[in-house]
Amino acid sequence: MFDCGVTFLGAARFCGSRAVAKHSHPGAELVLVTGGSCRCRFPGGITLDAAEGDVYIQPPHLEHSQFNFGVCETNYVIASIHTPEFDTSLRVVHTGGDAVVRELFRTLCCFGSAAGEAAAAAAAALWLRLRELESGCRGEGFRHPALRRAMELIEREYASTLSVEQLARHAGIGPSRLNQLFREHCGNTPIQYLLALRLKHAADHLRNPYWNIAEIACLCGFETPNYFSRKFRAEYGVSPGEFRRRALDSAVK
Repeated sequence: MFDCGVTFLGAARFCGSRAVAKHSHPGAELVLVTGGSCRCRFPGGITLDAAEGDVYIQPPHLEHSQFNFGVCETNYVIASIHTPEFDTSLRVVHTGGDAVVRELFRTLCCFGSAAGEAAAAAAAALWLRLRELESGCRGEGFRHPALRRAMELIEREYASTLSVEQLARHAGIGPSRLNQLFREHCGNTPIQYLLALRLKHAADHLRNPYWNIAEIACLCGFETPNYFSRKFRAEYGVSPGEFRRRALDSAVK
């Protein structure tokens, strides 16, 4: 008997502006936004936004509700996944309007709730295509798309107040998944990565004698100069003042 690791449970379309009440499904759900935009809410205060071309991936039995920004159109596919090849963890995949994804959703909606090998094969092809889009070309410098989005936000807004929840929402995944990606690819957590970047910029600023240490602390996102000094000493082994003195002495030699 044909087994692709996926059992198709059903697919349908939605179009409207009304909110979708809290619900869950026995299988993993894929939701493609085909028009407009929406926001889904999940347990633990997690909210993920999506616009046209984005796909929500939601694990089985996870309660969620949907708020639509005006009229929103979606196609959704529900399937039981019984292979480790497909990651059902909560996130948003930005497909860039991929034509293959759109056609596979359209095809699966034609099956409705009619299970069978053909529907299962089409659902497996959809999961495989999403995995390909997420993976891209896994060269030496590959970073998971969600990780890359979170890192770009940190690098752009490192001096702002950023929480794991904000970073995860921007990346289109849940906080626990974001923590996992940072540990796998960077060896630390998002907040540790943010702190290291702030300290690096602070070290660069300390080479400029025209900013005082309190100003540098503020410029780099630290709440107080004392907190900045403690974290700086823990990272570099000297106080910010001593680091500056050594850097300036070295520059005039």
